[in-house]
Amino acid sequence: MLKKIGWSLLGLVCLIVLVVVEENLRGRIMLACYVHQLRSQGEAVTLADLKISKLPVEGNGGPALLAAADELSLLQTNGENFYLIFGRVLDGVQVAPGYIEVVCQRKKLVEDNYTTNTWADLSGQIAFAKPALKRVKAALAQPVLAVPVDYTARYDDIPLGWQIISRDVARWLSSVTLDELHSGNLNGAVTNIGEIASLTRFQQDDQLLVSEMVDIAVGSIGLDITWQALQSPGWNDAQLAQLQQAWQTDGYVARMVHCLEMDRLRIRNEFQTLRRYSVRKVFDRFGFAPRIRPLLLAAGWKVVWPSYQDESRAMRSLQAAIASARQVAQAKAWSGTQWPAVNTIHLWNALRFPLFTQTTGVGRWSPIMMRAFRYETQRELTVTAIALKRYQLRHGQYPSSLDELVPEFLEKLSHDWMDGKTLKYRRNADGKFTLYSVGEDGRDDGGDPRLEDSAGPIYPYNPYPWWHCRDWVWSWPASAEMAPAR
Repeated sequence: MLKKIGWSLLGLVCLIVLVVVEENLRGRIMLACYVHQLRSQGEAVTLADLKISKLPVEGNGGPALLAAADELSLLQTNGENFYLIFGRVLDGVQVAPGYIEVVCQRKKLVEDNYTTNTWADLSGQIAFAKPALKRVKAALAQPVLAVPVDYTARYDDIPLGWQIISRDVARWLSSVTLDELHSGNLNGAVTNIGEIASLTRFQQDDQLLVSEMVDIAVGSIGLDITWQALQSPGWNDAQLAQLQQAWQTDGYVARMVHCLEMDRLRIRNEFQTLRRYSVRKVFDRFGFAPRIRPLLLAAGWKVVWPSYQDESRAMRSLQAAIASARQVAQAKAWSGTQWPAVNTIHLWNALRFPLFTQTTGVGRWSPIMMRAFRYETQRELTVTAIALKRYQLRHGQYPSSLDELVPEFLEKLSHDWMDGKTLKYRRNADGKFTLYSVGEDGRDDGGDPRLEDSAGPIYPYNPYPWWHCRDWVWSWPASAEMAPAR
């Protein structure tokens, strides 16, 4: 009897070993075949395939920009009342659908106990930071703005402080622009907005998703302050042409596709690195709680379980997202694109593919690409609004159609990145105009600036972003009667 039990246990052990060996071999073969398939299609499957060029030493303002930005950070940390630079005051307030408060027309900046509340305080802060801001502007004048990135390092080990710094520099420059607008210095405002636009060049070739997200945030800061600037009186055509030129170039959608391609390589590198780690390091990477069962799971992924199948699943998921991203980038239209379905993360998959679950298994690529499309749409609306203002200065009224802007004020008709067609426009009877994108759903609601039914009400000082509206409409300044009291 004992002999039979012993043979049964031995047979069970042999079966388990056979299954483990088979699953590992199957995973290796699956991954090798898929990598070969990608390479045969011309895809980059290693970092060496990208042939990343070295940064130039001469004419690179990146290091100088970081040094000057560090000075500004110290001012924010140690200075008195420097919170304003990073506060909500620069955002403006959406008073009603399609109407935004003009910040530079406020009598007081803010009224609370935590932020600067007078224009004189803002001017004093800027004067105190003038030496550092001067060095920032000198760095931005260089043809290249970049610092080296070690793509072979684990994602968590790459220092990303410089990306946050670039966003903070944009906020400082936006504050300087606001001060210029309040004092009526339109030439100074144009210069500062151009420098914010130039700041979007920082790390534009490093192919990290987080870099592109920060660059989009920087560009959005510049576009928001551009809207504020356009509400000031006294513009001439030369100033507006310079302002328009600052935002003329697109490229974020294509850059985001390259970043997804880089992410595929980085995720693959992450798998290869983890296989060289100890079981304890694998356990730490997965972020498991300190319990025996997760530790056994990490050991299984490292020693027994088919990690190659985990990697293959992650690669296939990301490749599907890259294919969709390329499709929308080529069409320059968001609506109508079928993105891969969000992967179902049930318990069995979470056990079999733990790293896939953390990296590519939750369908995060679509909203990332969407940010690039939102930015490009906002940029097109801004460029077109500037062209309309130039036309109005020249002819005393707005055009009856956007066709009249080409080629004198626009090189070509403005593009709606949501449906791939031209931005919608009409001249209104009150002398104003309605300019809008059809929005994410691709449906033309006639320029309706109201929130979608699912968005809920607008609350003062906490408005929903414009992309929650039925159509994405170029806003008009709120009147004194509409604006909240200051």
